[in-house]
Amino acid sequence: MDRERLKAIGDNLWDTLSDDDREWLAEYLTTDTARKPFKRYSMDEINTMLDEAEARFDAGRYVTNEEVMRRLDLLIDHSQRTETEQEEQFEMAIAV
Repeated sequence: MDRERLKAIGDNLWDTLSDDDREWLAEYLTTDTARKPFKRYSMDEINTMLDEAEARFDAGRYVTNEEVMRRLDLLIDHSQRTETEQEEQFEMAIAV
């Protein structure tokens, strides 16, 4: 991908952010956290992580795509509720 196309995509993404998100991103990108280098893993470490992941999968400890999407929908729905609605839902949940 050429530099101009990448810049256009970045500009488009920037335009979709809210003012608060832009402020957070600008602050994040200027901190040392954003510049922290990736940890390098040896092949033995990678193979160990893969073995552990395969064991979890074989044991049935995984989340399906449908479940991930359901959880995201719930999270989005929850984030769009007003504080009063969230408090009412909490009160109903603990009253049971």
